[in-house]
Amino acid sequence: MKHTLEYKILKHLSENDNGKFLDIAEIESNIELLKSVISDLKERKLILTKPYPRIPWDSSIRGVIGSSPSDKPEKCKIKLSGKEYLESLKPQPIPKFQKIYLPFFILFGLFGVYKTFLPSISKADYENLKYQSEVFESQVDSLTNESQIYKDSLAQLNQQLKLYKKQSIIDSSQTKKYPDVNK
Repeated sequence: MKHTLEYKILKHLSENDNGKFLDIAEIESNIELLKSVISDLKERKLILTKPYPRIPWDSSIRGVIGSSPSDKPEKCKIKLSGKEYLESLKPQPIPKFQKIYLPFFILFGLFGVYKTFLPSISKADYENLKYQSEVFESQVDSLTNESQIYKDSLAQLNQQLKLYKKQSIIDSSQTKKYPDVNK
C-alpha cells in the first residue's frame, strides 16, 4: 500500500500539513493519473481541493484579453478523515496475548499434522490388537458354523413338521371314512 500514489499523496499532505492548500504536482510526473487519484480522494472525502488560478493571456493582435485553465492538478489539503485513513493503513503491532498464543498455535498445529500423517502405535498395542483380531475372526467363523448347523436343523424340523401334518391329515381322513364300528 505504501507504493501507491494514493498513499504518497496522503503521506505528503499529512507531513506538510500547515492548514494551507499544497501543490502536489511534484509527486507524480503523469498529470492525468495524478488528477484522477486526487478526484478519487476528493470523492471519498479524504482531502479538500482548490483549483489553480487561471492563466491569463493577452492577444495584442486581436485586442482580446482572457484566461485559460491551468494544466496543473488542483492544490490539496488533507482532512481529518484522510489522516485517520492514513493511520489505518499503518501496520498494527501484535498484542501481547497474540504473541503468546501464536507459538502454541503453530506447535499444536504441527503436532496435529504429524499425528495425522505419521500415526504411531506401540508394538505391544499392535500385537494386542492383532491377537484380538484373530480371536474375533475365529469367533466369527465358529458363529458362522453354528448358524449353518442351526439352519440345517431348522430345515429338518420343517420337513418333519410337514410329514407330521401330512400324516395327521391322512389319519383324520381315514377316521372320517370309517366310523368307529364298536359303538
